[in-house]
Amino acid sequence: MSQTPIGTNPSKPSAVDLSNVQGDVIYGLAKDFEHFVFFTITERDGFQKRLPLLQITTSEKAKGTWDAIAQLKAVSPGQRHDLKLLNISFSQKGLDALGITENLNDKFFSGGQRNDAAALGDTIDKDNQPKWKPEYSERMDGVLIGAGNTFELANSAVNEALATLQGTVKEVYRLQGNTRPDDQRKNEHFGWRDGISNPAIKDLPYPDTHVIEEDRVRPGVLLVGHDGDNDHQGLKPVPRPPWAFEGSFMVFRELKQLVPEFHQFLEENPYFPDGMIIDRKLAVQLQGARFIGRWTNGVPIQLSPTSPNGDLKNLNDFVYPQETGDAGQTACPYSAHLRKTRPRNDLDNIKPVLKESSRINRKGIAYGEGTHTCTKEVYCVLTEFYYRSKAGRGKES
Repeated sequence: MSQTPIGTNPSKPSAVDLSNVQGDVIYGLAKDFEHFVFFTITERDGFQKRLPLLQITTSEKAKGTWDAIAQLKAVSPGQRHDLKLLNISFSQKGLDALGITENLNDKFFSGGQRNDAAALGDTIDKDNQPKWKPEYSERMDGVLIGAGNTFELANSAVNEALATLQGTVKEVYRLQGNTRPDDQRKNEHFGWRDGISNPAIKDLPYPDTHVIEEDRVRPGVLLVGHDGDNDHQGLKPVPRPPWAFEGSFMVFRELKQLVPEFHQFLEENPYFPDGMIIDRKLAVQLQGARFIGRWTNGVPIQLSPTSPNGDLKNLNDFVYPQETGDAGQTACPYSAHLRKTRPRNDLDNIKPVLKESSRINRKGIAYGEGTHTCTKEVYCVLTEFYYRSKAGRGKES
């Protein structure tokens, strides 16, 4: 089948069909627990027959779930909805196993993550192979993603999917994640508030539970085939097969977190601003804020350079000074994580379409023994995954 760009005329962009997009891609799956089952397809014909029977959670349902959570929280704080949600994703090897030969025109997806392991910073052995868990060296055709508010519901989401597929797949690896406890629920392992600067799609409604930036993106930044799904110069729509319309590329990483080591470094290297007298505890927090670009509560250091007591409703509305040299980093260092991964107006000299194209919709969940307390002996581990209309854009650099 010939391939042509499948997005609509950019002057008349089509609306996103939320019933056609998987639930995690735009809004995320609401969950306390999230289980990933990586699998190999063992019987193609049977798999193809049973695949449509899976109860996939769409973005339409995901938004409805978030809306219901917001309503319940308003009238009955602390009460929880019972949730059992499911998504599925395929690798290039999985598409090959299904006999799907059309080119998605994404070299990072088709080549696989192993080819980019060194560029991603993974440890490489003497045989030029990444030092991954053995399971990641097996063929993985796809992954089932089950989410729920209890371990049992998340587990049943993937187990019921496996039962539906009735022996047409082999389970290769199962990873069971859960959110952090109590007041750390919204925070990542290092203690910083998470999930507050993901891109929002233009003209789409978002639940009250989500922090939304004013600077929205075209749907094609996240969804294949829509306006914004362009080449690396941001000029031409990428040719895609029609069946890929409103899909998204998911990139998955399992990362060990050196939490105690990081906080030990901060304790040993507090930051005292010139001309100011602050106590040592605040100086330790300030050093961490300068590394990240935000205080632990999410307040940008650019807006509040010496105190975390900023406006919690104004977490994304700021710009960086454009003076050269040290004058441009008096509040937020050029090297801060936030400023490097989302340069904002630091990139105003490049085309807006290229700046927009660097955005990713990042998800993640903790797992393992270190979910509650991280030590040098019990590591914290993060499953990080993100969605984009290009597997490599934004994360290979």
